[in-house]
Amino acid sequence: MTGPEIDLDMLADAMHDQNEVSYFSPKTFKVYPEFLLDDASGSLEQFGEDADAHDHLLLVDTVPGSTSHIDMERFALLVPDEDVRDRMESAMSGRGGFRRFRDLVDEGPPELAPLWRRFETCRRHRRAAEWLRDVDAIDDTTADALVAQCDAEYDAVDAELAARQNADLATVIALERELSTPAVRSDRVRLAELVHEDFVEINAGGVIRDRAKTITAILNDDVRSEPRIMHEEVATRLADDLIEIRWRSERAGQSSMRTSLWRRGPNGWQNLRHQGTPIK
Repeated sequence: MTGPEIDLDMLADAMHDQNEVSYFSPKTFKVYPEFLLDDASGSLEQFGEDADAHDHLLLVDTVPGSTSHIDMERFALLVPDEDVRDRMESAMSGRGGFRRFRDLVDEGPPELAPLWRRFETCRRHRRAAEWLRDVDAIDDTTADALVAQCDAEYDAVDAELAARQNADLATVIALERELSTPAVRSDRVRLAELVHEDFVEINAGGVIRDRAKTITAILNDDVRSEPRIMHEEVATRLADDLIEIRWRSERAGQSSMRTSLWRRGPNGWQNLRHQGTPIK
């Protein structure tokens, strides 16, 4: 994110450390924990040839403990999934919120943890860049460039979260379309892959069927060679691992409104529930 002369990681760590006092040298652009400087006999050795940097140390201002909570709130606002947002808000409330939030992120969708770490890093780096500006360690041009890089990363994380959400919705719609094709409706293996083991269907005639009966009924369907045309599809994420699709179906001269629930598990997205209602 930055050139080698400015280590924003080191400075950001010092700014967020509530337990250790640190100093920054505008001569070397390095951070020196206080405990290393307490030993007067050895402290100057750290500065090498630029020993006079010892006389220009600046106390690193630590950020309030609530800052990390603010970062968590900001990240949660970027998450399109309402269920995940609600769980994040619940996790971060009260004592131990940061740990619970991190656990939730680590245990959530695999893409969430790296995106959170990128987001957290860009927020911390931005604060470090602004602090360097405030203490006149860097000029406004350099500070603006660093802040712009941090803001660009923030926008990139926001865009990627939205894109991944949209990608899941598109994937499930494509699977629903596939499940409606004559090729899949005559393929027992593929049907078994797409239909969840806890699947339940309420068909257009009001009959309730489980997975085994549904697969058998599809394979024995006299008109399964007729393609089912999907119109007006609307996909909605109900939870991190659950997406609902509603659409209008046309097949063999008959119309119906259909709703499916797809759940993501170890075997990918699978159809968990299906219901059809005839259109008169």
